Amino acid sequence: MSSLADIRVAVSISDSPDLARRGLGLPHQRHAFVEIARHVLAAGGSLAYGGDLRVGGYSRVLFDLVDTYDLPGRPGPERVTDYLAWHLFLRFGVDEQAELVDVATVVGVPPPADISPDDPDLRDDPGATGNGGDALVARWKRARALTAMRERMAAETDARVMLGGAVVVGAGLYPGLLEEAVLTLRAGRPLFLLGGFGGCTERVIEALTGGRPRDLELDSQLAARPGYAELVAQAARVGTPVDYDGLLEELRAAGPRALANGLDQAENEALFTTDDTDEMVALVLCGLRRISGNRG
Repeated sequence: MSSLADIRVAVSISDSPDLARRGLGLPHQRHAFVEIARHVLAAGGSLAYGGDLRVGGYSRVLFDLVDTYDLPGRPGPERVTDYLAWHLFLRFGVDEQAELVDVATVVGVPPPADISPDDPDLRDDPGATGNGGDALVARWKRARALTAMRERMAAETDARVMLGGAVVVGAGLYPGLLEEAVLTLRAGRPLFLLGGFGGCTERVIEALTGGRPRDLELDSQLAARPGYAELVAQAARVGTPVDYDGLLEELRAAGPRALANGLDQAENEALFTTDDTDEMVALVLCGLRRISGNRG
């Protein structure tokens, strides 16, 4: 059985809003996340996550795995990387750094070139206004910083596994998993879409297979997220327009072949729908091993 020592796998996950109607709960989704992460690590691979380090969050699950298991090969900081947008990294304190020094590497990703890393808007708390009192501009800068983090993570990883995901936009310009899916494909990286938990992953699958996920259209997002219209207007004013139609068309044009994840059509279709954790893990590992083998 081939090792995944040369593979760094990004994992995209957040809580799906569709679990209850599928007869599932957050423990099922979290269990799948843990099992995929555990098997990748056990096979010698490494993991990357774009998280905010909050207690109880998914990044902490990865840290606990490294802390709990006797992993083969390289030490924890070489096996788990947590990418933080700059405004979140600035709140990553000395005590947290000391806590994680033996289990993970935390990478603070600078904002885009047109936003200074020393910009006071990136140093304030998320609910605070910037130094000119313009909270909207500060929100836009933090949203751009999130995109910069996702771009770098896509460039520095070898594949991405995606499951669940909020459908309504949060702090960024788009729902996180939608943006991460598009950036992964733009970077030419393999993408595994685990649709059995619904959420944004299921909507990405719908778009890739030629559909039009209504929830991922701008008017749906505006209706679902109070205050989002102001951020969209600000982005348009400064030349970074929010374009859901463009992203969805990009996914439709790419199609399932763009996943390039080592799985054939039937295997990907199974991954799109199964809610069986063992099947998910088996398919993801199969694809990763094929990718790794092809490199040799």
